[in-house]
Amino acid sequence: MGFIGLLRLLAVLLCIWLIWRYVRRKTSGPTPSTTQQRSSTMVACDVCGTHVPEDNAIKENDRWFCCDEHRDQNQH
Repeated sequence: MGFIGLLRLLAVLLCIWLIWRYVRRKTSGPTPSTTQQRSSTMVACDVCGTHVPEDNAIKENDRWFCCDEHRDQNQH
């Protein structure tokens, strides 16, 4: 097997590896990076202005807060 034969063998192995990787990605579930892209709406804390996902924010009387401390500050 000469140099040209070795290059052909490497090219065939590379093609097989790329096809295998492509098929494996198609059959697996969503990756964490694609799952993270599905974030909720961001809301601003009424005390400090920090933006947090709506799912993690605390809502009270149509006002949004980033933590319990900031919610408690506005109850006085």
